[in-house]
Amino acid sequence: MSKICMINVFDLLHANNSINGPIIYVARTWTMPEYKCYWRVLNPYTKVAVIFGPLVGRRYGTGMTLWQGLQGRGDPYKTLLREATTALLNSYNSMQFTYNIAAVVTHMNQALMGSQRSVLHTALRFMRANSGSSGNVSCKFTPCSK
Repeated sequence: MSKICMINVFDLLHANNSINGPIIYVARTWTMPEYKCYWRVLNPYTKVAVIFGPLVGRRYGTGMTLWQGLQGRGDPYKTLLREATTALLNSYNSMQFTYNIAAVVTHMNQALMGSQRSVLHTALRFMRANSGSSGNVSCKFTPCSK
């Protein structure tokens, strides 16, 4: 599998918060200019509340964009948003991705209606799917042509 998409879940959970650290590597892929062409259906400035619904809007604000959601770290709710946003983008770009679009939205909202433990559990599930460790789905990302 491609290094850009496949990272160890242990590394995700125990990584430091440096910008180049593995904790944001998979989400960071979506913010890299060489992968801009994969933003086909959604654009980086789409509001998370429009995509995920009013519950997400209340939690993160109605002005939060997908791009901003990909930057989130430092607390369980920001981690959930980052990993859910990454999962959403992955689901739009791969029919073989662990979650379909509706499942990403549903799991995100269910997590927000539950406890902080539920938030962490759902974020971890998304992390595993995004890293490729929940199945044998290979990443199709190749740099976009100029």
